[in-house]
Amino acid sequence: MTRFAEIDHIVWDWNGTLFADTAALIDATIDIFARAGLPTVTRARYQEHHTQPIPLFYDRLAERDLSDEEQQWLAEAFQETYVRYRQNLGLHPQARDVLRQCADAGFAQSLLSMYPHEKLLPLVETADITAFFRRIDGLRTDEAAKKAPHLRRHLAEIGARPESVLLVGDSVDDALAARECGAHCVLYHAGRDALHSREHFEALDVPIAENLRDAVTALLGHRQPNQDTGRPTWTTTTP
Repeated sequence: MTRFAEIDHIVWDWNGTLFADTAALIDATIDIFARAGLPTVTRARYQEHHTQPIPLFYDRLAERDLSDEEQQWLAEAFQETYVRYRQNLGLHPQARDVLRQCADAGFAQSLLSMYPHEKLLPLVETADITAFFRRIDGLRTDEAAKKAPHLRRHLAEIGARPESVLLVGDSVDDALAARECGAHCVLYHAGRDALHSREHFEALDVPIAENLRDAVTALLGHRQPNQDTGRPTWTTTTP
């Protein structure tokens, strides 16, 4: 069980968490598999098979091991198609308010994404939320395609103790990364457009939230501002 009094830093995921683009991720995948003549992808199949790294996910959806050439085509086609589907999307409706509430409560915050770093930064800047974060990291070319090593490096860069960190994400890979690194985790499930079926989350034994506000409500409820210093004071510890 999460010990709220330990936590002083929140690491946010981007795609599907702060940025409400899971519908675009799913629709783009459905599109490229149809264009490639591969087995039909439905939302249910996407949610059933979603995993990291993405090439393994594509193998599962294709029901066979894809060639390097096929994987390369799918990767390139996805980036182009995803951008098209993403055009009219933006932040989760609660994202800005929740980020502000966490900042006002005294939590440090950072952003960690598996989206390419050079493409991530302009999106965050356009959303006008850069100031909330101590550090923003997207995926760089020298990093593994799973989140655990990415999270470990991120925590080292910001000098955070894993046990003092809450990762808020929307994927099994987020939960596994937090567990491997010794951090806490809450998963946001977006319902019909979630990346995973809810059953995948329930097997992980981590808190599941229906929206971003719920993801941090319990944490914020254990912190109140100190009237003398303006800094937060923990009022309760959950064992």
